[in-house]
Amino acid sequence: MGSIIVWNVCGLGGREKKRCLRNLGRKFNLHILGILETKLETLNDFTITAIWGRHPKAWYVVPSLGLSGGILCIWNPNLFCVSGCSVAMNGRVLHIEGTFTRSNLDCLVSFVYAPNIGILKNELWTYLVTFRDSVSKPWCLAGDFNETFFPSDRKGGSQITSSMSRFKNCIDDCNLIELPLNGRKFTWSRGNAASRIDRIFLSGDWLQAFPSSSLFGLSKYSSDHRPLHLLLDHTNWGPKPFRFMNYWWLASDFRIMIQSFWSSIAVSKSGSRKMVPALKMLKERCRQWSKASVGNMNDRIEELELEADLMDRQNECRVLNIDELIRSKSIASQLKILYRAHESAWHQKSRIQWCKLGDKNTRFFHLAATTRQKKNQLACLEVDGKILSKPNEVKLAVFHFFRNLYSHQNRPRASCSKLEFSRLNSYMYLHSSASQMQAGSVASHVSWAPHRWKLGQSYNVEPYFAQYQLSVGFVERQILIYWGSFVLD
Repeated sequence: MGSIIVWNVCGLGGREKKRCLRNLGRKFNLHILGILETKLETLNDFTITAIWGRHPKAWYVVPSLGLSGGILCIWNPNLFCVSGCSVAMNGRVLHIEGTFTRSNLDCLVSFVYAPNIGILKNELWTYLVTFRDSVSKPWCLAGDFNETFFPSDRKGGSQITSSMSRFKNCIDDCNLIELPLNGRKFTWSRGNAASRIDRIFLSGDWLQAFPSSSLFGLSKYSSDHRPLHLLLDHTNWGPKPFRFMNYWWLASDFRIMIQSFWSSIAVSKSGSRKMVPALKMLKERCRQWSKASVGNMNDRIEELELEADLMDRQNECRVLNIDELIRSKSIASQLKILYRAHESAWHQKSRIQWCKLGDKNTRFFHLAATTRQKKNQLACLEVDGKILSKPNEVKLAVFHFFRNLYSHQNRPRASCSKLEFSRLNSYMYLHSSASQMQAGSVASHVSWAPHRWKLGQSYNVEPYFAQYQLSVGFVERQILIYWGSFVLD
């Protein structure tokens, strides 16, 4: 989709900084470039060309007040079409409204250069909270805020100050979310002092539009501040792991599909199935069923809503026949299931356990899931002092790490050779009436409490396996035989 860079250059007059900015544009194929603290009262096309090159460009400048402040924004009009620019707080804030042409998404990008004086900062926080009420589109707030969030944001910091609290309250009141900074801990340093005062905040609408947004701290060049790189592109890390979705149970044919597919899997001479291959085949069958039966849920909802609206218009003009009335009821029933399934899917992804379904909280679940994904995302990896960000490099580093870990020959290991355990006879366990009662209790326990099934999770048997297979009872014997190979003679 594109990328945005914001950088406090601490003065744009030098030739070296223009060269650094031009190299950034070449390296990252920028859509938008925000330059803070230019310390220039006037700018011309010659200076802009020295920064951006001869690529398509448009720009807007906020002149500095003497040698203080100044904001410059340059963008590629072929990739980001600007509809309006405005300045606020005596040149401390620059708002850019525009549309990303590839996704046709209207958004607002704001660049901030906060003052150092406490009173003026408080006025800026008040303005941002008030301005937030007028924002109705995805919003990106970026810049040098000259304030930290937590004591850990400052090297050697240990106390939460009142100015930190006011800044954090401002961001909370604006309903903005901060992306984790990859690759660096601080954004400003001078001598032994270092802090994180440059930040990028995003609204929930922005994260819904660009769920793959990632923030990187680039290397310092000729300024005390690091450039911040907001990457909007999706990085391909390979196939996603399988996840059983709870809303599949809402489909009437799902249980039938599971039963018929499991019954069709070949059994061995001993009457049991090989569980690992069987589970892999079942997992792939669930994927195929979901793609064929569920498909793109948003598209299906939109199609049914359009059809329901059309039938409603026809009902206003004439009397519907029997077939149309049946179809209308069918659409209403399908929409009810799809609404609930859509909400259930995001509820499961968000892992908000205390919030119940049925409250039309889909947007809340979506935002919670996206925020959780951003916090848990590993966008890069540091190996021997080198930052790896490309998927192939990260995968190779992880592979070598675990290969070396598990191929170590001289590692001390725990031994149970001198411990004696009571063993059960497999025949008695599987065929006696007492063992049948025990098996029933095990099946019942796993069926009703799959989240406590630690053994199954350890052997990579999905908790969903306990939910539907043991509860319906058509693979209970195979499961017992399978676990018997681990725990019995």
